[in-house]
Amino acid sequence: ALGIERYFRAIVYTEELGREHWKPSPLGFQRLLETLHARPAESVYVADNETKDFIAPNRLGMTTIQVRRPNRLHREPAPSPDAAPKRTIDTIGSLARVLVEF
Repeated sequence: ALGIERYFRAIVYTEELGREHWKPSPLGFQRLLETLHARPAESVYVADNETKDFIAPNRLGMTTIQVRRPNRLHREPAPSPDAAPKRTIDTIGSLARVLVEF
């Protein structure tokens, strides 16, 4: 729907894996890591929903970054410590600056 496929080497549509593999399931993340031949420690996941987005990548050992835009849709706090992002940013424009730190 976003038309962003051309910007990525790999995309996993968890809808195709079945409902049981939607977030917070780790399967989509594991498939991407395998496809890209990447280790979790050298991978970053960026999202906005603290209630479900960061659980699996955190457990896999990925760096997680939450975009907390002022008018964001998802405002609920993380339901558990492993659901919290490791970093937060206010705009997607600041992502490049934060990625340099990793």
